[in-house]
Amino acid sequence: MIPFQSNPRWNNTNIHHGFFGRLGGISMAPFDSLNVGLSTNDNRDHVLANRQLISRQLGLKKLWLTQQVHGTDVFEPRHDHEDAK
Repeated sequence: MIPFQSNPRWNNTNIHHGFFGRLGGISMAPFDSLNVGLSTNDNRDHVLANRQLISRQLGLKKLWLTQQVHGTDVFEPRHDHEDAK
């Protein structure tokens, strides 16, 4: 099992989510190990495999990723369009 955290406010919703760190994936240094960013120089196959590991752990058919930024704004997912179902 890959370690992750979740937002308690979303636990009783249809939002299956997780906040993952760097542990539990297959990427090699310096990306080790759970790199999911295709904008790095990591091996593309490793990144896609890491994404698949997360999808399987959360029981998802489709994985949505967000762009991490360091700031004070908070992204709050919503189910207000067709793709979110």
